[in-house]
Amino acid sequence: VCCMLREGPVLGDLREQSFSEIWQGPAYAALRARTQPLFPACHRCDDFLQENRQFNTILSA
Repeated sequence: VCCMLREGPVLGDLREQSFSEIWQGPAYAALRARTQPLFPACHRCDDFLQENRQFNTILSA
C-alpha cells in the first residue's frame, strides 16, 4: 500500500476516532508491520514532506 495512491484499505473513521487514535491504532500498526520490510524506499520518500511537517505541527500543539 503506497501512500501516494488514493485507494487502499480503510484504517479508521475521523467521525468516530481522533486522528491520533487512528494513526496509533492497531490497524495502522499492522499495516506498518506488514509493509515496512517490503517498501524500504518509503523511509526515504519525500513526496509528502511538506504535508508531514504540517501534520507534525498540528499534532504537537
